[in-house]
Amino acid sequence: MMCFDKKLEASRRDFYVTDTEIRETDCVISTVELDSLLDEVENLVESEEQGWLGDFSRGLSNGVYFSLFIFPCPGVLCGNAGGTSGGFADVLVERFVKECGGEIAEQRIARNVDSITVTRDGEVLLRAARIYGFRNIQNLVRKMKNNKTPYDYIEVMACPSACGNGGAQIRGETAEERERILKAVEETFAKIGHDASSEARLVFTNYSVTVI
Repeated sequence: MMCFDKKLEASRRDFYVTDTEIRETDCVISTVELDSLLDEVENLVESEEQGWLGDFSRGLSNGVYFSLFIFPCPGVLCGNAGGTSGGFADVLVERFVKECGGEIAEQRIARNVDSITVTRDGEVLLRAARIYGFRNIQNLVRKMKNNKTPYDYIEVMACPSACGNGGAQIRGETAEERERILKAVEETFAKIGHDASSEARLVFTNYSVTVI
């Protein structure tokens, strides 16, 4: 996981299987911890074969990798539209346009603040936003208290640049290196196939969209 807080969440009582002492998640490994484990594996591998990490990601069932990483079956990486923080705003807008029509326009309001507007015949039907980082969240809360927020839906995340820049991510020593790593993470995530049953899509399954 890209966030250390996931370790705390996994230990909470509301994440136990109902009427049991069994946790829904046995162990949460952060990105930096996984990086250390991979270094150990790489040091144990005798031959520097190209593509061994790709084999590992597909759930390799033999060799030294499997002795450290136990996968009961091969897995499939699934992503979502809208970046590394779940894509809730994007899924909502997509659902809205599908049911009500309209055209989508995105605008960068400020660093870590993106506006998504749906219009039809010059009329604004929906305003959504992605707002990341504590400073932007503080500004958002102040505006909400004064009823000065124009958005109908807001996707909020504490980490600047969203979960791809989470506290448990691998850190570069310089600002330029950190920016390069973040860009690489976002570009790699964007290439992952989208999951039709993602959390964001499941959340909006039980809601209907209506223009008032």
